[in-house]
Amino acid sequence: MRYEHSKLEHAKGQLKTQKEEIEKVKQYREDLLEQMSNHRTNEEMKRTELNKLIEEQKKSIVDKEKQIKEKNEKIQNMEKEYNDKLNEMKAEYDQELKKKKQLDFDLNKVREELEKIEYDYPKQIKDLRDQILAAKKKTQDYEAKT
Repeated sequence: MRYEHSKLEHAKGQLKTQKEEIEKVKQYREDLLEQMSNHRTNEEMKRTELNKLIEEQKKSIVDKEKQIKEKNEKIQNMEKEYNDKLNEMKAEYDQELKKKKQLDFDLNKVREELEKIEYDYPKQIKDLRDQILAAKKKTQDYEAKT
């Protein structure tokens, strides 16, 4: 019986050792599950933060695209306005250029007439003086005869 009793004690010792090991494994399992849960929670928080950041960046991109579109529209409107003004100014310039050409033509015509008068006027005066002198001489000759 002693042998059985010692076997029983030995079996109880082994059972106690196995129970302690089972408790250690259970504690290790609980610790591991807690760490996994904590890790999962941390990863979910990171994912949530990243998703928020992505959404904010998407909104920022949309806003910037909208600003770019508005500025492009402003630029197009300004280009159209400046092109219209440029065309208007070009038309005014063309009119002024025509006026200038006409004035230059008229000025040259007046210059030519002035040059002709300056050249012909002394000759005409001389011719008129000669005619006056000739008429006086004829008058004197006629008066001398009569």
